Formats: sequence, C-alpha cells, structure tokens
Amino acid sequence: MKALVFGEIIWDKYPEDEYIGGAPLNFAAHATRLGADCALCSAVGADKLGQKSLAAVREFGIDTAFIYEN
Repeated sequence: MKALVFGEIIWDKYPEDEYIGGAPLNFAAHATRLGADCALCSAVGADKLGQKSLAAVREFGIDTAFIYEN
C-alpha cells in the first residue's frame, strides 16, 4: 500500500524535553511501521528545528521528497 499524507509537523516543547508529532506525521509513521510506503507532504523551516524534523521523519522511514524546506 502507498500513501501520500498531507499536513503539519509540530513539536511539543517542554522545559525538560521535546516531542515531534502532528496527526499527519503520526499517521504516516504508524502506517510505515505497519508496512505501508508513505510520503509526507509538508514544509519545514530553514533552521535547526527544521533539519531536526527532516531527520526524524527519515528515521521513521517516511519519504521526505514532498517536504518543502523554506
């Protein structure tokens, strides 16, 4: 199964830690874990957190070809 998921990548930031998420990203990550071939259509900033987001998405095994780097 292939899926192209559209939506945001967000970070929940707390004084002691931060967590990547957002419903579209979470869906794509779980679908990938279940064997789907997923890509995420989104955007990230041209900053440290944007690069960290791309690295995390790649670690989940999600295709980043449709993530715009602004």
